[in-house]
Amino acid sequence: MAGLFNWFRQGSTHEARHQISDEQKSNPYRELVLLNGHTDEVYNLSSQDDGKIIVSLSQDCTAIMWSAESGQKLCTLVGHKSPINSTVYQGRGEENTFVTGASDGIKFWRLPVDMRPDHGTLTPSEEASEHIQCLTANESLGYIVSGGSTLCLWSKEGHLIDKWQTKKS
Repeated sequence: MAGLFNWFRQGSTHEARHQISDEQKSNPYRELVLLNGHTDEVYNLSSQDDGKIIVSLSQDCTAIMWSAESGQKLCTLVGHKSPINSTVYQGRGEENTFVTGASDGIKFWRLPVDMRPDHGTLTPSEEASEHIQCLTANESLGYIVSGGSTLCLWSKEGHLIDKWQTKKS
């Protein structure tokens, strides 16, 4: 079903709030919460290092942040014009950044420290038009690397540090 994906977690506190049948109790990976928000297929999922926030990436060109505890939608990341295919989290203390990548570029999203459900829509704080296939982060150094037609080294603030061609012209 477009725009829907199931949340599976074993031993959740949600059990107290939901009526669970005997059949569901026998399955340790039962659906606990149905998250609804995307209008097209979800391509990928990522989480914050502490596991409190889950991010879903969709063909509808948005990313949605969800509370891992409650399943509530926290906010929608809007700004890509092509399906989002990768994300990475970079956070230290009060500085929390999610980075998303798509064929139309890379976007850096600063997360509010006090993010609550229904925070609304976030727009990117920094962006660049590099074609992105994959992302990874080095937490200890504070760098992000994107891969596509070029390899790019970024600061966690979204500044391009260096770029290398990956294919011959």
